[in-house]
Amino acid sequence: MSIADKRASFARRAESLVERVRVMNTIYEKYNISTEKCGDLTVVVQGDLSQQEKRAVFITVHDLGCNHNSFQEFVSSPCMTEIKERSCFIHVDVPGHADNAPLADSFPFPSLQALGEDLVTVLDYLHVKYVIGLGEGAGANVLARFGLAHPSRALGLILINATGSAASVLQSFKNKFISWKSDEVAQSAESFLMYHKFGHNWVCT
Repeated sequence: MSIADKRASFARRAESLVERVRVMNTIYEKYNISTEKCGDLTVVVQGDLSQQEKRAVFITVHDLGCNHNSFQEFVSSPCMTEIKERSCFIHVDVPGHADNAPLADSFPFPSLQALGEDLVTVLDYLHVKYVIGLGEGAGANVLARFGLAHPSRALGLILINATGSAASVLQSFKNKFISWKSDEVAQSAESFLMYHKFGHNWVCT
């Protein structure tokens, strides 16, 4: 990549920067990044990527019913202080999961395979060479697919409660999430999320 291309790339990244804040010596940057198969992804960077040569860089993908806040809060917890000081975190929100994100009923939700393959677009956009993947549930499935599609970009994967069936997860997402039309969560969707998180030990009351 020529110097002119690099300048243009960094200029595009600056244009897509939605928000930049500093909280207790930690930098948070929020981007909207366009991808080929998945549309626009909201990405929150926690830490200073300009120091990535000296730090570990993690990319996180959340589970159903969550967004980047779940991992952001985890990274900000006291038990993660030492790791946070030596790392940067790229939190990816899948379509429709970002805070107050609109999602039309007609939106063609991408497959888990497409999400996994398109994560490399996020890395290229942020000029990140290698990452360690950290995902939960459906997000772990997405990162597993990312690792298979782009093994040269993944230094390792940490997969928590990885789901093994792409079709059922995707279908459940379409049925339960895209149909939500108000601030109130439908009872069936809420029940599905409770079951997904806590299993059949959870009993509806």
